[in-house]
Formats: sequence, structure tokens, C-alpha cells
Amino acid sequence: MNAYRSKPLQFPWPPVLYGLAFVCAFLLGEIAGPPVPRMHTAFGWIIGAALTVAAVGLDIWAIKTLLESGTTIMPHRETAHLVTRGPFR
Repeated sequence: MNAYRSKPLQFPWPPVLYGLAFVCAFLLGEIAGPPVPRMHTAFGWIIGAALTVAAVGLDIWAIKTLLESGTTIMPHRETAHLVTRGPFR
């Protein structure tokens, strides 16, 4: 492995890129998007809550797996091991 690849990132790109994509999608929806019917029923809230619980559960599982493997959970830090078990199979 060369020295360029072994250095960790100095700038946390993933949160910035996700935030930029969110802002662009919101602005594009406000400017050019047709009106979208909104779900103001209990069904919509139940689906949203289930998806949120699933996402948080997957995130906790991934963090637990990385910590058990002895590597970092920060995306802009250098890793110690390649994890190929758990949610990373």
C-alpha cells in the first residue's frame, strides 16, 4: 500500500455530500417539481417510523461490528482492518 492511500482524509466528505444532495433535492422539488400528494394518515406515520427504526438498528449493528473488529467507525480516519462480517457481508 502506498503512502497516499494510507493517509486518512482531512475533510469529512460523506456528511457534506449527503447534506448537499439533500439541499439540492429540496430546492429542485420546490422549483421544478409537480405538487406531490402528502400522506397525513396514520399509515404514513407507521411506515416512516418503521423505516426509521430499521435504519437506526442497521446503524447500531454496523457500529457494533466495527468496534468489535477493532477498527474505526469514522469515515475520514484510517482503518485498521477490512470488516467482512455482519452488515458488511
